[in-house]
Amino acid sequence: MLLLLISSIVLLVSTSADADEASPLDGFWQHPDDPVWIAVNVVSGTGVAMRNDDQPETVGFHVVRGLVEGDKTGSWKGEVFVPQLDNYKSVIITLPDEQTLRMTVKFGFIRRSVEWSRVDSIEATVSK
Repeated sequence: MLLLLISSIVLLVSTSADADEASPLDGFWQHPDDPVWIAVNVVSGTGVAMRNDDQPETVGFHVVRGLVEGDKTGSWKGEVFVPQLDNYKSVIITLPDEQTLRMTVKFGFIRRSVEWSRVDSIEATVSK
């Protein structure tokens, strides 16, 4: 029920903007290794956890915050929550293609990128 409510709110926010303002970054994205799905909305500057099969209590958590257009065309910048550090870190987000969202975080001299896959919708968790 909560997932449905959050999904509805995100869809309302994303569809309330004019079509001209829609960003190719907007939509639902699935993590490549973990059972986590987020909804990105550039107008609100967020990427919100919509489903997490390992930690359902994190649904509604802002994985990405402060999202704005970056300095280069086709890039966005903001902060992403890094669970290993239990903190937000600066992130650059790009779209290598329409179906791939790349988040790149730098830690000193180390750079780590994670590529999320676009999904059309997020189905509710099925109880076993």
